[in-house]
Amino acid sequence: MPVQVIRRPDLGKKPYGLKCRFRIEPRPSKDRLDRLKVVAAEMFQRDMHVQGWEFAPRFGWRLRGPFTPVQPVTLPRVPRELTAREMLPLLMRGERFPAPDYTAPQIVAPLEQNEYWEYEVHGVFIRNTILTEIEVNHDDGLS
Repeated sequence: MPVQVIRRPDLGKKPYGLKCRFRIEPRPSKDRLDRLKVVAAEMFQRDMHVQGWEFAPRFGWRLRGPFTPVQPVTLPRVPRELTAREMLPLLMRGERFPAPDYTAPQIVAPLEQNEYWEYEVHGVFIRNTILTEIEVNHDDGLS
């Protein structure tokens, strides 16, 4: 029997809500915050256009904040967890399996104690529908 490749038809364009953050000094005036929102939105729109996104002006821009600035954290790769069947011989040899330790807590200072505040600009952008691939495990015994 020949293999058939099933392809979905083109799904067209779809709107996606995207966000970006910018930092400013604490307690900005309303006018300064409005000006910086426009500047950040223009830069964000320009950057997304280079990547193939189209801004949908009918939805406008939303501003949220202030937020406490948090430094990005690189999480370590999570090792694959053993199944019970794989653990049984190891347990019989006396090995132990402590709880995994791959969380990275951060101490975050209160908003008022930070030298910068972050605000978030949210806009709607349009792009061809993003498709993702999902790995399917076929355990039908044919391999």
